[in-house]
Amino acid sequence: MNKMTFDRILVAVDGSKEAQKAFHYAINLAQDKGCPLCIASVFEASQLNVYEALDPKEVQGKRQAFLDQVAGYRAQAEAAGLPEVQCLVAEGGDPAKVIIKDLLQASQADLLIIGSHGDAQLSDYFGSHATYLVKHAPIPVLVYR
Repeated sequence: MNKMTFDRILVAVDGSKEAQKAFHYAINLAQDKGCPLCIASVFEASQLNVYEALDPKEVQGKRQAFLDQVAGYRAQAEAAGLPEVQCLVAEGGDPAKVIIKDLLQASQADLLIIGSHGDAQLSDYFGSHATYLVKHAPIPVLVYR
């Protein structure tokens, strides 16, 4: 049996417990394979309620919290000893589609790691992001549960 090798791993995160599990798995796999890790996340301004969306300070605060969260992921990966950690962030649009269309290509990854479900409301599970990514990614996708 051939061992699978990867040159670059992309892990998509959203702050959910499942994404955090996938992230820690990605760190371990990147350590084992000796390859770079790229962390991807999408800021969903459309998830803000109408009052938040109308207040520029509130939007900026949410955006900054998002960026701080991504920086925290990066710090964890670097603290684990990964020599090369890259972060890719985007804003707007459906996160799964943005990952496929923009972030996956920019990362030059050959493996995508995702949590089985993200930080979404129950209604978002019908046609989940994980399902979309599995169906449309041009590279192998590991769904961590």
